[in-house]
Amino acid sequence: MPPTDEEIRVAIAALRSDADEWREWVRALARASTVVDELDLSVNDMCALSGVVGLPETYGALRQRAQTLAGQGVLRFAEVADALATAADGYERDERAAVHRLRGVW
Repeated sequence: MPPTDEEIRVAIAALRSDADEWREWVRALARASTVVDELDLSVNDMCALSGVVGLPETYGALRQRAQTLAGQGVLRFAEVADALATAADGYERDERAAVHRLRGVW
């Protein structure tokens, strides 16, 4: 049995809602990337032994990795959001075309 008009509308709305949720995560990751960029401790900000144990280098590498991961997350999450929105648009177009064809037959 084919889905009802209401089931189709609900499914399309769910796709759009999911896309919005992924876009919210894009914004959160973009904010996280900005925060990481603003976190900047120098050797002078750390304890006297931090340079001896390599803390500034470790800290810098960790910051860089966090920025990279956040940036990659922004891109991938945006791709998922776009794919969901594109799917919703496609289903909506298909549904409009099917309704138009049915009305033409009747």
